[in-house]
Amino acid sequence: MERIEGPARILICGINYWPESTGIAPYTTQMAEGLAGRGHDVRVSVGVPHYPQWRRWNAWAEKQPLSERADEMAVRVRRHWHPVPKEGRLLPRLMMELHFGLSASFSILRSRRRDDLLIAVSPAMISSLIVLFMNRLFKKSRSAVWVQDIYSNAASEVGAIGSLATRAVRSLEGVMMRTADMVYVIDPRFVDVVAQFGVRPGAVRVLRNWGHLGKPDSRLVEEFRGKLSVDNSRKIVLHTGNMGKKQALDLVIEAARLADEGQSKVHFVLVGDGSERKKLEEMSVGIERVSILNPVENEAYASLLAASDVLLVNEAKGMRETALPSKLTAYFKAAKPVLGATETGSITHDMLQRSGAAVIVPPGSPEEILSGAERLLADPVQLGVLSSAGSDFSNRASGLADALNVVELALKSKAR
Repeated sequence: MERIEGPARILICGINYWPESTGIAPYTTQMAEGLAGRGHDVRVSVGVPHYPQWRRWNAWAEKQPLSERADEMAVRVRRHWHPVPKEGRLLPRLMMELHFGLSASFSILRSRRRDDLLIAVSPAMISSLIVLFMNRLFKKSRSAVWVQDIYSNAASEVGAIGSLATRAVRSLEGVMMRTADMVYVIDPRFVDVVAQFGVRPGAVRVLRNWGHLGKPDSRLVEEFRGKLSVDNSRKIVLHTGNMGKKQALDLVIEAARLADEGQSKVHFVLVGDGSERKKLEEMSVGIERVSILNPVENEAYASLLAASDVLLVNEAKGMRETALPSKLTAYFKAAKPVLGATETGSITHDMLQRSGAAVIVPPGSPEEILSGAERLLADPVQLGVLSSAGSDFSNRASGLADALNVVELALKSKAR
């Protein structure tokens, strides 16, 4: 392949995209729009909105032809209908990815266009594997896989599937990464992790997630303060995003139960959706110091974070090298103190330490979650220090422009 001079033809393939406002969708969306804004010819091949609720959004509820169109940022968007598994269960989720991957691949193969760069976004791992394999076999465009989560580590660390199935997933994940010409990882710690899958060191690039948070609206902030807690004297400890096994939010419900027993000023709020939400709602019945609310639109997210007193990151015990919560970039930019319940030495732990914006407690303990929140809220000086540190860290961190530069650098280099 010759070096690319001037605008390039770029295809981004991943299930999650706008209008989903949580998880990896905002990053995929802004990457596509950012590259288009730099003059590149960008297409995206994406699924129907369903995350984090794990059900198709109303506007896409019926199976129907989903045609290609150009959005306001000149990104040509092709949506593929696919089944959505109830509550995101693993095996049905793999079937969803299989369906999407085949549909996206056939659409790509039917096109006469040959792209200069194909970027597959994982998750979804199975669909990325299919698209990358088909590309290598038939299209032969330069390719990259953008790894946001390590599937097999997640399955192993939270015990979602048995050891045999975990080994199978790990094998497929390795094939996916090795099929691509490049592997983008979101943190330097992941460089060593993907090396365990047989990826050549020279094929790995660090492409950090960036802060995609807008500015809070003072009117919305006041509205959220009223919605998050029925008692204005309580302090709001807010967790946002997916409600799955990795987040272990049942421990937060138990922390709220302890807060009730001790008449604490802490009020826990969980905003989001996911496979564990129904269970969490059942657990929270009769507990005063916890609220569970639906996700908010992306435009309101900054105001939601601004309405809190402390932002919470909670991970299941044993989580070390699976993922870096995408919400952290927004948490830091919100300039709010962070309470992190995560394993010492984990990727999340290292990020929180580097930021200087967090108090970290051991995972797996409702008592530690509650006492950590109470100690933090009782120290206004520390609250101010952590808030400033988060803002400073966000200002120093990589931005969208840096991520776009990483992608464009690949377009200027020779394919292997």
